[in-house]
Amino acid sequence: MKHFKTLGLALVVMGALMALAGNASATTATSPTGTEFTGEIEGTASSSLLLKAGFAEITCTQSTVRGKIESNGATAAGKLSSLSFGGCGGATVDVIQNGELSIEATGEGKGIVRGSNTQVTVSTMGTSCVYGTTTNTVLGTVIGGTPAKLTISASLPRISGGVLCASPASWSGSYQVASLHPLLIDAVSPPPPTTPTSPAGTVYTGEIEATASSSLLLQAGFANITCTQSTVKGKIESHSVTVAAGKISSLSFSNCGSSTVDVIQNGELSIASTGGGKGSVNGAGTEVTIAALGVSCVYGTTTNTPLGTLTGGTPAKLTLTAKLPKISGGFLCADPAAWQGSYTVTNPGTLLVD
Repeated sequence: MKHFKTLGLALVVMGALMALAGNASATTATSPTGTEFTGEIEGTASSSLLLKAGFAEITCTQSTVRGKIESNGATAAGKLSSLSFGGCGGATVDVIQNGELSIEATGEGKGIVRGSNTQVTVSTMGTSCVYGTTTNTVLGTVIGGTPAKLTISASLPRISGGVLCASPASWSGSYQVASLHPLLIDAVSPPPPTTPTSPAGTVYTGEIEATASSSLLLQAGFANITCTQSTVKGKIESHSVTVAAGKISSLSFSNCGSSTVDVIQNGELSIASTGGGKGSVNGAGTEVTIAALGVSCVYGTTTNTPLGTLTGGTPAKLTLTAKLPKISGGFLCADPAAWQGSYTVTNPGTLLVD
């Protein structure tokens, strides 16, 4: 049945990394203990599954579900890959639409399982009814363990059917994870939210400009290159629970002695709060050519390359302690190159990391 199917997806989701929104703790499914698990999951009915549909009470003694986690965020969610039922007496249970499941951790190794967009036709004694899940229909509770278990206690909306079809139908039973032992739901502390503000308490999404406040030193193996002037400009374009991010609109370096520093690609920056008014700054997609002593090397940031720490204030300051990957260049080009120095945010005058 459709409700059985949603249950299966819950078991699938249970096997993936789950992150919770709001004030709840983030959650990671692990197997073995302490090792994040994101693979395939299979669940089997560990008790009879009972659907009270008004015109009849339908019991299936066998059911198997399979699936894989597909996304992580406020919840862990995914789609069902296969579903089967047996031992349903004289009734038939036909899945029309598989739908999706999600899990939201509630602490103490447990989570709420919800289903969406599932439809199943249940037929017996000449009567047919279609039941399913609408958007985030509560299905039951998952408990991590050896094995992990899902207890169903749901009210399934009637999608279609006559007056003999109860609306909603009550569904109960249980599943356990058959393909993996153990499967645990480990709670961890959520990262602090990241919201740049200017002035204090007001979310800032405007332009940001920073200039070098100390010499910038790049230790590139074949040479130590120092630039005394640098300017970076950009804009905060997006906020999420953990990251504020935006593209760099301009980047320049000068007074680099006999060396040349040419920006090929500006790239992007992101900030993740680390608490205490500070945030870790990461870069992505930046490329710069460094040339000195007849040698040229291209360095930059790949995906979320750590650059340093932003400390909010009037003004805010960025301290660089980065290891820049070599994009191209010969054996004389160090890989990675060490980059250090500091910038001062000149616009806005006050920038806080709340």
